[in-house]
Amino acid sequence: GSHIEGWHHRRRQPSLFSGVGRCMSGTVASHPFFLTTHVDDVPLDAVLRAHRRLPIPVVQTVLFRLCGALQYAHDHGVAHGDVTPANVRVDVDGNVHMNGFAIARDAEYHRVMRTLISVTASEYSSPEQCLGRPTSFASDQYSLGAIGYELLTGRPPFVGPPVEMQRAHVSDLPAWPGFTRRECPTALA
Repeated sequence: GSHIEGWHHRRRQPSLFSGVGRCMSGTVASHPFFLTTHVDDVPLDAVLRAHRRLPIPVVQTVLFRLCGALQYAHDHGVAHGDVTPANVRVDVDGNVHMNGFAIARDAEYHRVMRTLISVTASEYSSPEQCLGRPTSFASDQYSLGAIGYELLTGRPPFVGPPVEMQRAHVSDLPAWPGFTRRECPTALA
């Protein structure tokens, strides 16, 4: 079945969703780790390319599951630092999984990414990432909000050359999603 059909089916059975799949976390030789199971799935960015904006019940379900996955990571002291649709996976049953935690704690990776993002901001970069500052739990939440915006409207909150996106993420507000999606509940927008 399609990924959209899977979401509608699972929405009726919310207890069957998986925010991060089966996972294990801990510390080995003072280095934290976070492992998830392999799932036969597709990245959310592929779903967005195929469907553009998604039905509101699907958006609500995806965001709810991603919030749970990030909350689990944050409760264990892990900031993801690269929350994008490419790091969100969806299986044919509509389960949502967050990937990309393998590099979440690597200090050298974050130093390089801060430099890279400060030069090439993405549609999902948080303001602190655009300014070359370290990522935090708030960075993950901001990026999740940018994903939610795209799920609702069919486009990221800001588009354009990296320098323009950087400036926009730091100082602008995106257009209210209700302008392009009138049926969007105010609490979700």
